[in-house]
Amino acid sequence: MATLTKVRRGVDSFGKRTVEADVTFSATYATGGEAISMAALPGLTYVDRVEIVFVPMPDIKGATSFTQHGKQVIPDVSNKLAPKLKVFTGAATEAANASDQSGITSRIRFVGH
Repeated sequence: MATLTKVRRGVDSFGKRTVEADVTFSATYATGGEAISMAALPGLTYVDRVEIVFVPMPDIKGATSFTQHGKQVIPDVSNKLAPKLKVFTGAATEAANASDQSGITSRIRFVGH
């Protein structure tokens, strides 16, 4: 399960509650995405959307990755009570089940009520 640190709470300009945290993925990534416990998101009872806040831009000289770790983090909020974060290692290629993704830390904002 992913670990959340530096958790900050707030309210956005639309009156939605936000929880922003640095999310570090686990050493045993589960295919389908890392589940984020609602208990780890103080003040939220459900999640409407997930925003990747800090993603380094690539060097303009031919870089193909928008992340320091070379992988893409994609949020999945199809279940507002159990958001997930998926890791893709290539185009349309999700990280393998039980693979070590612990080198990935991303600042992520969870928005809901």
